[in-house]
Amino acid sequence: MAYKNSVLRSLGVARIGAVVSLIVLGGCTIQLAPSYDASIVTGLNTANTQAQTMFATVSAGVTKDTYATREAQYNAIIGQFAALDSQVAARPMPQPPSFLPFGQKQLPPSDISKIPLLNTAPSKGALDNVVTTLTKMRDTDAKFGLMAGTCPDATSPTCGFKRQYELDFDSALTYETALQR
Repeated sequence: MAYKNSVLRSLGVARIGAVVSLIVLGGCTIQLAPSYDASIVTGLNTANTQAQTMFATVSAGVTKDTYATREAQYNAIIGQFAALDSQVAARPMPQPPSFLPFGQKQLPPSDISKIPLLNTAPSKGALDNVVTTLTKMRDTDAKFGLMAGTCPDATSPTCGFKRQYELDFDSALTYETALQR
């Protein structure tokens, strides 16, 4: 009978230990992505509204002679996206803990050196592209003007710029919004 009671007590202690371990470990989290920043998402939405307004302004076609009336608008939009790009770049990126496979010399079956670590948020590259696209659009408008954007006419510079912008903007906004958990 004494043996049975000591076994039951051991099982009870083991159960309590398991429950305590689950509670303690359940509170641990590993952060693999940067923190959500509402100001970035708000800034993206504001800048997008202004960019879409610019695309609507030039969609009927514009000449280089009227570029001066749009120059400040271009510069403001490009400046907003460049500022957001800087804000995303300045945000710290968490690194994976050393106990995860990323910290080992090899990941079966591949060598770890062939697996790049995420040093910047994917939205950083997308915002770099947005700034580049809008800058090229501005410079093209200044030199040649932009012909009417009769989408899906792939030869229209306005449509090409808009499509590229929307792909990159969508990537940036999707990533930044997904960080809100």
